Amino acid sequence: MNPAGDPARDAARAIGFTILAAGVAVWWALILHVPVTRPWFFPDGVMEHAFRSFVMPDLLILSLGSAIAAWRLWTGRPAVAAAWFTAGATCYAALYTIGWSLHEDVPLASPLLMAAAAALALICARRPVSRSR
Repeated sequence: MNPAGDPARDAARAIGFTILAAGVAVWWALILHVPVTRPWFFPDGVMEHAFRSFVMPDLLILSLGSAIAAWRLWTGRPAVAAAWFTAGATCYAALYTIGWSLHEDVPLASPLLMAAAAALALICARRPVSRSR
């Protein structure tokens, strides 16, 4: 049984992590295979080669990490490490994207989506504190 002890809340957290896992994978699939989506996220619609280097860490850490956290929550196992590891990585990626947008003419969708992903990850990672006396 999960130490949080609230199956409904754990299910909600699992849904959030599932959304993150799928969202990251779908985003990269769109960016890599549907070039018409690139102007929504990259200056002038051009994805520099350096950004392709983010595919593997995003899929392994953000997407797979979210999937592992979701699976652990769905199965009633503790998910603290997976949840906070993923939340921390998502926050780092969001801060990177926000910083990038301050120096380049980046479409607003990039920093907004990353900020939303980081907020969702933090909300899902947070576990209620037991108030027993």
